[in-house]
Amino acid sequence: MSDAARLRAQRSAAEYLRQLLLKPGRYRDTWQRHVARPRDDVINQLAIAEVIAGHLRSVGGRPGESQMTPYQLRDVVSGALSGGQLSTTALELFINAFAFSEDEAGRLRRLAAGSSRIGVMSGTRAVPLGA
Repeated sequence: MSDAARLRAQRSAAEYLRQLLLKPGRYRDTWQRHVARPRDDVINQLAIAEVIAGHLRSVGGRPGESQMTPYQLRDVVSGALSGGQLSTTALELFINAFAFSEDEAGRLRRLAAGSSRIGVMSGTRAVPLGA
């Protein structure tokens, strides 16, 4: 995959990830618990990092991961949500920390891998990507 195609794939996956985190329901409720004054239209990146850090503490994992602080995860969260640096590892952190459904996790992985058969819909007049 070319660098341009990889960046498009990361941005598509990041857009879908942001949609999942902003949609009313369990995922948004999970990170908004860590925000003093939550706003439904703005993702608080430090709150997302809090959720991921909490997940890492609860599952252990590789040495050092269970001691990671939200501040240490800020760049990972920012890069993932912007689509500029959405690595497979970062994507899996989000998928596991928020316990995305199998369908949602699969769609995120396919988008990040560059699947052109999946569109990210947004708004009332959205068109599938690549259309």
